[in-house]
Amino acid sequence: MREFLLRLTLVLFMALSLPLAAGAQSARPVITGISAVSDSAGKITVSWSLPAKTEGTQISAVLVYRDSRPLTESSALAGIAPVARLGMGADTYTDTVSDGIEYYYAVILEIIAGNMRADEELYYDEELDAAETPAAGTAYTVLLPGVNATVKGTRARGTAKKQAPVQAAVPERTYEENQLRDRPLPFIDILGGERRKKSGTISRGAEKKALSLAEGERPAPQVLEPYVFEEDLLSPQGGDDYLLFEVLRDSFIRQDYNASVTALKKFLAQNRTAAVTRRAQFYLGESYYYTGHYPEALSCFLSLEEAYPSLSRRWMESTLDLYSIP
Repeated sequence: MREFLLRLTLVLFMALSLPLAAGAQSARPVITGISAVSDSAGKITVSWSLPAKTEGTQISAVLVYRDSRPLTESSALAGIAPVARLGMGADTYTDTVSDGIEYYYAVILEIIAGNMRADEELYYDEELDAAETPAAGTAYTVLLPGVNATVKGTRARGTAKKQAPVQAAVPERTYEENQLRDRPLPFIDILGGERRKKSGTISRGAEKKALSLAEGERPAPQVLEPYVFEEDLLSPQGGDDYLLFEVLRDSFIRQDYNASVTALKKFLAQNRTAAVTRRAQFYLGESYYYTGHYPEALSCFLSLEEAYPSLSRRWMESTLDLYSIP
């Protein structure tokens, strides 16, 4: 029986103490229900609910804080100033931002000594409140995430993080058939500038072998300089001439002769004009020459002996010198 009375007393005490604790909590000068909503371009509306009563104090002003980091404890307010100090009845604030940053908000109250009646309700005229100069009070710097401090960042609509400007790509110019190309035209500088190291030229071992074959009876064979026809030094207006110019510029002039062989063979697989075909065949012979494929080079130059008598003969002689055997 005694144990039953003790339990009953404990239950009655807890039941009576709960309303007192709830009343103490509601009497704290802390706003509740904070929210931040982006409602239009460049604007964020922060809203909250004021406490119905504060025991022993009354509200003198409402302070709104903003930061790019979450405001989770009172010390976070020490280094920043409020973005707004509003009248004692304010329950919304519209923030205008345009930098595209996500912001976190906190709202605290300034309080002064005084009592508010338990049944006192807070009604305010927005225009009068905006014109009111809040009385100085003491800031009640208690931050409760989710209660009077937002826990999720808000970015104003219509804004975005600033990025470095992206330079627009220049569209490639296309030309209709028989349309003249813009001037100045690109050109091939076959002799100017620093010479690149030849790709695919004969090795030092092959050169020594060629010298040994001569056995001192004749001077060492000289490798000829690349030859480019005058028609291909300046970018043509279009057609097969221009296509050949592109092949030469992309591989032959860069002295990438292995790639030049592949590109020229592909080029010659299509029907081309007679003049362009002859020049392309000669460049193919040169490409074989510089990659050490002397029989193929000799065949190209022989087929062009009638079209370019002296030029072809000179390249055939050099090819035979490099390709000579005991």
